[in-house]
Amino acid sequence: MKKYLLLSFLIISFFTQGQTKSYKTLDEVRNNTKNISNFFIKKNYADLFNSTKPYWGLKANEIDSLIVKTQAYQEFFDQRLGYGINAVKVKEQNLENTLFKETYILRYEKSALRITLVYYKNDSGWVINYFNWDDKFLEELN
Repeated sequence: MKKYLLLSFLIISFFTQGQTKSYKTLDEVRNNTKNISNFFIKKNYADLFNSTKPYWGLKANEIDSLIVKTQAYQEFFDQRLGYGINAVKVKEQNLENTLFKETYILRYEKSALRITLVYYKNDSGWVINYFNWDDKFLEELN
């Protein structure tokens, strides 16, 4: 029983260490996802991740690492995708006002990317719980 409680505490601590703010409404959440998508399409990764730091459970240095890792794909984005066109919201899911997921397709000159964000509602409001970008946009057709 003690091991279970310790493990639970460590998991909760991991997800709440960096988070100092929360979104109060789903409209604020939707606005944030739209802003993140627009930052991404404009290849402005530093602003994207820095703007989310207070709303995310990750430590600042972990988010800084995500900036570096995403920027490392810059050449791939330029060659494979081309210039950014726009971001299109394709899906929204609300699970009992506890988890909220939004999916955007980022349209580029030559191809597309998919961005997924999941928010979790804690006692203070909505916080970022998951962020992912990938090229698996065809899965949205199923």
